[in-house]
Amino acid sequence: MLAARTGASICSANLPGQPALLAFDPTPNANMLYAAGNGAASVSAIDPANCTIKHTFQTGSPVYGLAVVALSSGAAGNNSNQIWVTNTAGVTIFDATGKQLVTIPVQGGPQYLSIPQGTMAYVTTRQGGIDAIDIGSHKVFQLILISGGKYGPMDYDAITGDVYVPDQQHNQLIVLTPLSSGSNPLPPEPNHIYNLGVAPESVAITSDGQLGFVALRGGNVAMIDVPGKQIVNTIFVGGNPHFIITGLYPPVVGTTPQQAATWSTVISILAYVFVIALFI
Repeated sequence: MLAARTGASICSANLPGQPALLAFDPTPNANMLYAAGNGAASVSAIDPANCTIKHTFQTGSPVYGLAVVALSSGAAGNNSNQIWVTNTAGVTIFDATGKQLVTIPVQGGPQYLSIPQGTMAYVTTRQGGIDAIDIGSHKVFQLILISGGKYGPMDYDAITGDVYVPDQQHNQLIVLTPLSSGSNPLPPEPNHIYNLGVAPESVAITSDGQLGFVALRGGNVAMIDVPGKQIVNTIFVGGNPHFIITGLYPPVVGTTPQQAATWSTVISILAYVFVIALFI
């Protein structure tokens, strides 16, 4: 784990296999990282404060996709969120304690997962499909099937719900219309295509829905004006980037998780004092 403000290493964890997947559960009573990969049949739950491995979930086969589903908060002190895992059998769902709840069969070898806020999860398959899964009923809807299609890790626009999928076979980024539970008929997909010229490895959309960044094979990153639906810049980073992520600006104060939490509390107290002063 690295400090966003300084880039310094905070802690590290030794994990089985070749971990290449990471998901974060920000729920206050959870605050847990989950890591996995297709070199091991397990998911590790990691405390982000000190990189301690808290739980290991056995999946029965290699892991190809990983995501956290944010459900209702449940009773006080409980975390009712779910961990969704793609493996050779389908999509397996665990609760936060590691208990396996169900496995949803998905044809074609499920791979990457993306789960926006709402009622649907999205999964790519190794046979060229993109499916939507109703989070409540677990019903599977096939949205796209391209023979021999190959996709990279997805992301979504938190404002519109659109899902962005790197289409490596056709050197393009495809955009899916968000599917509502019980939608009938299914909307035509994709709703938009960005032609990139080279294969996209992965995509990240900023939380405000304004910009997108696509890691491209060959060492470039394409920057997208999301509302304008156009590529506005290409940035050379070198090497062959395989993954990209966006986040909030690095914190002004605090380097470690403990320092950031302490300063957050102090700033909140000062803000309340300021508000009280305004009313005096």
